[in-house]
Amino acid sequence: MATLRARWALARIFSPRFFRSLRSQLKNPASFYSSVLLKLVPSLHRSPLTLELKDGKVFLVRSFMTLYIFEEIFLSGVYDIDVRGVESIIDIGANTGLFVLRAKQRWPNVRIVAFEPEPANYSALSETIKINRLQGVTSIQAAVNPEHGFVTLYRHPRNIGGHSTIYRHSNDSVQVACQTMLDALSLCPGGRCDLLKVDCEGAERAILSSLTPELASRVRTIVYEPTEGYSEVNRRLEVLGFAISADKGTFIARREAIRCGVTGSPGAIQGSSPH
Repeated sequence: MATLRARWALARIFSPRFFRSLRSQLKNPASFYSSVLLKLVPSLHRSPLTLELKDGKVFLVRSFMTLYIFEEIFLSGVYDIDVRGVESIIDIGANTGLFVLRAKQRWPNVRIVAFEPEPANYSALSETIKINRLQGVTSIQAAVNPEHGFVTLYRHPRNIGGHSTIYRHSNDSVQVACQTMLDALSLCPGGRCDLLKVDCEGAERAILSSLTPELASRVRTIVYEPTEGYSEVNRRLEVLGFAISADKGTFIARREAIRCGVTGSPGAIQGSSPH
């Protein structure tokens, strides 16, 4: 895993194209490279590092994987889909809040309901919201599940974005509370969601398959990562009135689009995850 991280880091340090992308998002691109070097070895620099976006918002780099997630969301734009008139977002798998920051860049007045079950990630998410004084963001420390109750969340030992209720990466686990899609929609203005983002390490299938016709009618667009059984999920969403397409390693389900079926399997997100 250390080798994968080193390769990922070197590929970006020596890429002029990557530097140009950094310069478009960060006030000081050099701060990204120094963060890469300081966080490459987990024990080298344990304190958080601060990176400042061009719009003055900041985020804290507590682990190497934060830099990878930043690239996915801000530079590769994996969730930068064309959705207009976005007033409400549900973020399932909010992690430390980088998608929340990106969403607020694109739609400053949007209302966001952000779910993150892992305690350390949730604490970081809350801090991201607080230090940037983000308005209209409701953070909830819970997983989203077809039913209420509790579920075991298995922590990934190296990847803060890899904690999962489906895949067991280690014996380190924690019991987390569950809310449902009905709960999530009830927190949105008018009970409706313009953009539902689902990135929860294998739980996408259960969450999206739990949508009833009534709940699905309240969601306009869904962006979600492929998971085991995604073909079944796609067929279910099509039956519910969504048209499915694939882009930048994600599926996009649009209610307002012309029914066209699956346009293809999503390609790999740029680069390999340096877990």
